Amino acid sequence: MSAASAASGTTTGAPEKADFRIGGMHCASCVSTVENALAGVDGVREARVNLATGRARVLIDAAGRFDPAAAVAAVTAAGYEAEALQRGAATGAQAEAAERAAARSLQIRFAAAVAGAAAIMALMPLHSAWSGWLQWAIATPVQFLAGWPFLEGAAKRLRHRSADMNTLIATGTLAAWGYSTAALLAPHLLSGLYFDTSAVIIALVLLGRLLESRARRRTALALRELAALQPPVARRLDAGGAEVEVDLEDIVPGDLLAIRPGERVPVDAEIVSGETSLDLSLLTGESLPIERGAGDTLPGGAMNLTGGVQARALRTGEESAVRRIAALVEDAQASRAPVQRLVDRVAAVFVPAVIAIAALTFVCWLLLAPGPRALPEALTAAVSVLIIACPCALGLATPTAIVVATGRGAASGILVRDARGLEAAARVTQVAFDKTGTLTLGRPRVERTIDLSGGAPDWLPLAAAAETGSEHPLGRAVVAHARGLGLALAAPGTVRASGGRGIEATVSGRTIVAGSAAWAGAAVADPDGRARLAGTAARLSEQGEGAILVVVDGVASGAIGLRDTLRPESPEAVSAVRALGCQVVLLTGDDPRAAAPIARACGITDVRAGLLPEGKLAEIRKLQEQGVRLAMVGDGINDAPALAAADVGIAIGAGTEIAAATADLTLIGSDPRLVARALSLARATMRTIRLNLFWAFIYNVLGIPVAAGILVPLLAPGGPVGPVLGWTGRLSPILASAAMALSSVSVLASSLRLRRA
Repeated sequence: MSAASAASGTTTGAPEKADFRIGGMHCASCVSTVENALAGVDGVREARVNLATGRARVLIDAAGRFDPAAAVAAVTAAGYEAEALQRGAATGAQAEAAERAAARSLQIRFAAAVAGAAAIMALMPLHSAWSGWLQWAIATPVQFLAGWPFLEGAAKRLRHRSADMNTLIATGTLAAWGYSTAALLAPHLLSGLYFDTSAVIIALVLLGRLLESRARRRTALALRELAALQPPVARRLDAGGAEVEVDLEDIVPGDLLAIRPGERVPVDAEIVSGETSLDLSLLTGESLPIERGAGDTLPGGAMNLTGGVQARALRTGEESAVRRIAALVEDAQASRAPVQRLVDRVAAVFVPAVIAIAALTFVCWLLLAPGPRALPEALTAAVSVLIIACPCALGLATPTAIVVATGRGAASGILVRDARGLEAAARVTQVAFDKTGTLTLGRPRVERTIDLSGGAPDWLPLAAAAETGSEHPLGRAVVAHARGLGLALAAPGTVRASGGRGIEATVSGRTIVAGSAAWAGAAVADPDGRARLAGTAARLSEQGEGAILVVVDGVASGAIGLRDTLRPESPEAVSAVRALGCQVVLLTGDDPRAAAPIARACGITDVRAGLLPEGKLAEIRKLQEQGVRLAMVGDGINDAPALAAADVGIAIGAGTEIAAATADLTLIGSDPRLVARALSLARATMRTIRLNLFWAFIYNVLGIPVAAGILVPLLAPGGPVGPVLGWTGRLSPILASAAMALSSVSVLASSLRLRRA
């Protein structure tokens, strides 16, 4: 395995990704700097940095050579910390340990800054030389020890000819500390001490970062909960049937495991013996226990409630259900919503523009303020601009909402592939449902068999043998029916499947064609035989049954009538989608007469039936041409093209792998009510992002001119409204730093509300 593969947890043949923990980021411009540094590394196709999680995701160019150490070096050279992460369970542990260490450092620095600021403010009323020097003695360690992260970050940015939030804070606090020190040294030239400003700003900014740190740890809760679902050890049965406790990573497919009541299923497995009920609530959001017996599968991470079972391991490691879900959540949290592009453009010029505005503010106040107060007033205004303009809230507005929403979705059984799909889902105006396996149980049963051969008894076992490899629910139902009758099924030879039509196979030297009336009829040369097939299919369809027509060696031989069962939740699911203001359409490959009862039961009036996969795709495109923003919900292989073409593809998780692979959202389990919940979550997420961005932008748009003192002529005591408000019209640096910290915390609090969505 290559170095890149090791970093990403992927195999060499797949498109590779590498994950990194990034330290030292605090604003949108930090994100831009790190992304540019990573993009310049050989072999990197794209770099995505998430401020909310402190992570970077690198997409690796398959044609190039990528070295994770080179990426770490590039980020370090840009002035930030970087560490390559292993994807999966280890990632959460690595990140959590780093977060705890950073939080401890913040707590110590914050406590020191608060103590120093309080002591300085207590000394301020004492107007004496020794009081001033005592303030200096306290403020200096606060400035250079508690505030060291700001100074270090600003120095790194300066070396790389860039600027970020640290630059603004370091410039502002150093200006206050430096002016005050100069005033102590030359009291005949300068007056006024601002050590309290420096110390309080550092304390307030550290408080903001401490609160941000706590909120970020809460946003990562979903991944930690997923990692905790798999126990660290499992009980493997040896050749003699004895239980041996082994590490989870030592389990391989085929191992026989013992799972006791009250234990979590260690890996995806199939029950060999025993019966039990499972709690899947942390995997699917389903609160009711699920009964399982011999032959049923157990997803890793499920809680075994009632009975001890023996199970054979199916998928382990990164292929297990829990790891795949965790990987999907990680991918979604590392992705970037299209709305983020606006933030990226602003961040590229924001900090340099703020520094220019602060310099202009300083010059204007120096020229316009009266006499001896000119320099202190100019310094105060410039420092206030620098502090209040820190773009922390701007950088956190989008990624925090995405991280919280994807974590909330995972806890509810909704997996989001990326932020683009979440944003698109928020704009959906119509939902197209597949029928079989989506609104129905997808477990059709054979209602009747009709002999058309004139007495040849072997057409049913031949048809069932041809269907033994089928993934289609109807084919599986035929096989189950034949085996239930005790029929012996031969192994099929060559098999050719035509999506939505049927199959053609050779069984024991005979040619079997099974499927729709058109598909089977095309294999019959006799016009009377074709007519019998079509007439039988029509009669079954009139009774609400699906039909499989069977032709053996070119002779119309039989018909199988099947009926699927409506999911009890489907009418409620359709009603919930309509309650969101979305129209509903049913797209199905079944005959219109077979689809009608299901549509009526769900209250769907727009039914488009008899559709092959390309027909579903054509209907999707036809609706999109009408201006509809469409979500397609399906579970089968024949739904994959439509899922990929729709504005949002939503796969029912109990369906096929290819359906989930082409979808933007995957619903774990089979409850169609999750469709409305997924759309509601998407809408809530976009509302939160828009609200966050509004407040982040409006905060800076209003805060910068207020801090610069533009409103002074209007609000000063001599102005028209100043006496009414009792305000001088300008923010002090201390109030500016409090407002800056509050803006970041308010954005994080706004995003965390999505945990209750």
